[in-house]
Amino acid sequence: DAACDWSSDVCSSDLLKKYTDLARASTAMTIAGVGVAGTGHKILGALSGATKEATSFEKELNQLKFVTGATATEFEELRKVAVRTGIDTAFSPQEAVQAMYELKSAGMDTNQMLEALQNTLNLVAVSGGEISLASGATLVANTLNKFNLDAKESVRVVDMLSQATKETNLDRKSTRLNSSHM
Repeated sequence: DAACDWSSDVCSSDLLKKYTDLARASTAMTIAGVGVAGTGHKILGALSGATKEATSFEKELNQLKFVTGATATEFEELRKVAVRTGIDTAFSPQEAVQAMYELKSAGMDTNQMLEALQNTLNLVAVSGGEISLASGATLVANTLNKFNLDAKESVRVVDMLSQATKETNLDRKSTRLNSSHM
């Protein structure tokens, strides 16, 4: 039968089973709710980090836009190059923007900057993480400027820097530091 005598704590087995199942379901929902809340906090934390990264990226892009004097169309192209670099390489879009900024600050026009960027990415990748992308851009730009070379020569500059490092057993940091005295 479906009746309970609450005064004597006697309930039918069907009703007792229903109450027990309901209590278990309630406990499971409470646990699930705590899990969802914890996951929600983790998701919000990740979104907060992504928001900070995006804000920083936008700030760096705006600095690049100022330095390059890029039109809206050119600026959009620079943004695409930075994002594509972040997708296709081990470098973030923000690092790509920093490298472009360094190349542009060294006196390259936008086309030269974009041409030298790919070779700079290669140099930094070969460095095994010993050179930041911005430092690699400065190294490439300083070398090009010192020897009055066009950005098209950046591939040759990167090859020579890589080869010199291998042949002389100099570490890459020494090569970078020595180039600043050129």
